[in-house]
Amino acid sequence: MDELRSAGLIKAVGISINRWEPWNAVRTVKSGLIDSVQVIYNIFDQNPEDDLFPRLRRDGHCRNRPRAF
Repeated sequence: MDELRSAGLIKAVGISINRWEPWNAVRTVKSGLIDSVQVIYNIFDQNPEDDLFPRLRRDGHCRNRPRAF
């Protein structure tokens, strides 16, 4: 990944997770290999607010940017 970034072939790397495994996202973001995490978050399912968002905010990694598709 570092070589691809250095060569300018990629700008960022992201993962998509489900809400049942927030610890995987936290651990992965802390590794420094991932730039973005996509989770299911909408009016019906706001579970990331329970555990994932607080953990990422506490460590300075959370920037909520809701998107509608």
